[in-house]
Amino acid sequence: MIRGWRCYSFYSFCLIGLAMALGFLAEMSAGPRFQPELFLPKAAPAGFILAQPPEFYGTESAPLADGHIFHFIDGGGVVYLNHGFQSVVHLLYKNEKADKLTVDIFDMGTLQNARTAFADEAICPAGFAVISVGTEAKAYHFEPDFFIYFVKDRYLIYAHVADDGQSGLLIDYVKRIFKEEP
Repeated sequence: MIRGWRCYSFYSFCLIGLAMALGFLAEMSAGPRFQPELFLPKAAPAGFILAQPPEFYGTESAPLADGHIFHFIDGGGVVYLNHGFQSVVHLLYKNEKADKLTVDIFDMGTLQNARTAFADEAICPAGFAVISVGTEAKAYHFEPDFFIYFVKDRYLIYAHVADDGQSGLLIDYVKRIFKEEP
């Protein structure tokens, strides 16, 4: 039988260990968290506001606030994972006429991963026009949609408008995003 100060030390040690274990379990069960190092554009496109809060998706093993890549792109997420996908931020903007503009910022982990994803036709299919937005970008026009893919640092960025009459606005916004610091 343990007696005296040794008894208290033993029990204190057990209580501290239990408290640490409970703290760890509470932290693990708190769920996914926002990663502040993710790149977000500083301002909305001219005449637009955020239609909803930004959505954050991670990997299956490290989901973010809104889940993981397969909650965002269903089965299409596999090709992004093959290129080092870390997370994506989904931004949906609207104007007073209810026109929508979408920006998806895929963190691919490294510049090289972002470039190989940009070159992959499973992500950026053939049939694009090369445009300059401060860097080479791929622009697609499938009436009435207009969208652009480009690389900025470790990010593969997708921007889209459902009204091709706003393609100039989208190009201007993409140029602004490219100039911002990540």
